[in-house]
Amino acid sequence: MYRKFFPALATSNRLRTLTQRPPIQPDTPPGTGAWERWNLYIGSGWTHAWFHPAPTAAPGHPGPAVIFGHGGWDLVEDWFDSLDPYLNWGISVLLPEYRGYGKAAGRPTETAVIADLARFRDRLEKRPEVDTSRIVYHGRSAGGGMMAGLATRRPPAALILQSTFTSLPDLARHHFVPAALLRDRLDNVAALRQITCPCLIVHGTADRLVPVEHAQRLHAISPHSRLVTFEGVGHNDSPGRQTDLDDPVKAQRWHEFWETVHGFLASNRILETGSTSSLPHAG
Repeated sequence: MYRKFFPALATSNRLRTLTQRPPIQPDTPPGTGAWERWNLYIGSGWTHAWFHPAPTAAPGHPGPAVIFGHGGWDLVEDWFDSLDPYLNWGISVLLPEYRGYGKAAGRPTETAVIADLARFRDRLEKRPEVDTSRIVYHGRSAGGGMMAGLATRRPPAALILQSTFTSLPDLARHHFVPAALLRDRLDNVAALRQITCPCLIVHGTADRLVPVEHAQRLHAISPHSRLVTFEGVGHNDSPGRQTDLDDPVKAQRWHEFWETVHGFLASNRILETGSTSSLPHAG
């Protein structure tokens, strides 16, 4: 999961086993062409993001937006369909790619990637169909660290951390990797101490890569947070992906996950009054 971001962690045999996934080739988004590609020059070349305005958003009726940070073994192309619930709720979606991933140039480091994300956030704010007071960050695994880091520089209206660790040194020690080998820290404990927006923390109790104790500690130091755990769920099967709907058990978790996200956003006035989850029937 962390081979590109954090080479030291990738030396752990246990981490390699837990994060194995088939390689995929970058592709263009599916569907009707509503996705817009945003290119960003980073000196050594270009990185990019994909933006999908919500169908109900318009310059005269701006709506909320979410910036989604994918995990360290994902690409943005893994998530085009899986974030449909946001679009169905009237939330525009911005999917930034990390430098060094897919077709993006550069080398992924904590400082560089968060700086790129801040520039994408600044561009998002200029969109007339986006209500800048209702921009949400959602990060999964390493993406949670990136979103928390971004939140300390560009505060969001709300933050969602899914399967996210307390810090890279903590994670390294758990997997018997010397923390001194890490070039980045992604200290989410320190970040949450600075963040005052509402925070939803979601984690599986059977996560062997990032144990649930990480989520419990993040929740303990963040007075504005809510912790939701999924019993028996690991790291790579954390709910939320569209492919979960192919299996009845995973479909139920998918439904519960997105219902939780919807309730969190509704209770914090990110969604329009009277918004319903409008999710497909689980299973």
